[in-house]
Amino acid sequence: MRQLIPRFPVVVLLLTMILMLSSVAAHSQSASSTGRLEGTVTDSTGAAVPGADITVRNQNTGISTTQQSGAEGDFIFLYLDPGTYEVTIQKSGFNKLVLKDITVTVGTRAIIHPQLAVGRIETTISVTASTPLVDTAESSLGTVVDQQSIESLPLNGRNFTDFALLTPGATTDGDFGMISFNGVAGNFNNYTVDGGNNNNAFFAQQIGRTIPFQFSEDVIREFEVTSTGFEAEFGQAGGGLVNTVTKSGTNQVHGDMRSTSVRGLPSLTIAGSNLVARSADRSSTTVFSM
Repeated sequence: MRQLIPRFPVVVLLLTMILMLSSVAAHSQSASSTGRLEGTVTDSTGAAVPGADITVRNQNTGISTTQQSGAEGDFIFLYLDPGTYEVTIQKSGFNKLVLKDITVTVGTRAIIHPQLAVGRIETTISVTASTPLVDTAESSLGTVVDQQSIESLPLNGRNFTDFALLTPGATTDGDFGMISFNGVAGNFNNYTVDGGNNNNAFFAQQIGRTIPFQFSEDVIREFEVTSTGFEAEFGQAGGGLVNTVTKSGTNQVHGDMRSTSVRGLPSLTIAGSNLVARSADRSSTTVFSM
């Protein structure tokens, strides 16, 4: 009677490998759907301030993370959800510095240069930051279409990627609504949503083009359109990259409701915090927002 090989260790090994691979994939996806914040802490003379406590807090959700500046005063916060942040910097012998309204967008980096003044830590200096018009840290050519643009600009068909036509080098390609970047055919683009692949492999285009299956612009927070020079973590594109992030929960109540008239029936729509009513025309739309 031959001896049977126990299968339990084999099963455990397989499950461990699956968990390891899935965690790596999830981590890489989260990197593509987030932004980063970095900079260098200095004093009034321009000398680096190492060992300063730096806390970054999302002003929408209240989630915060803390680290210390390095030997050269440098720091970097990775995997930050797109939004507005407050940065608090403090070190013994210096006044506490608070920077507010620092915007972090998807796929980009925000760079700040905080300067600490000599004094007591009980003294707090608050500064409202402004977003630079040009990102000097990125070599790629890209544009971020933010939530305000998505909610304010008119859109025929409710497909948010049509806003990509507002970016430099983008034109329509064919009759199926594809977009060409810098003259490259639209089926060479790469579309991601929250770090996940949003491409239709059969038709070599974005999901929701030839076969309708797509979410509306109401669930989109923002997206980045990059036509050239994007990082290798994205790949899969000889044309352009459309990197999208959907809305998430915050400390403020918000929601949308929409109804559109069909064949002369009345329409009703709610989106954000506005209430809009229109006639029973086929193209009419009623929107309510909160």
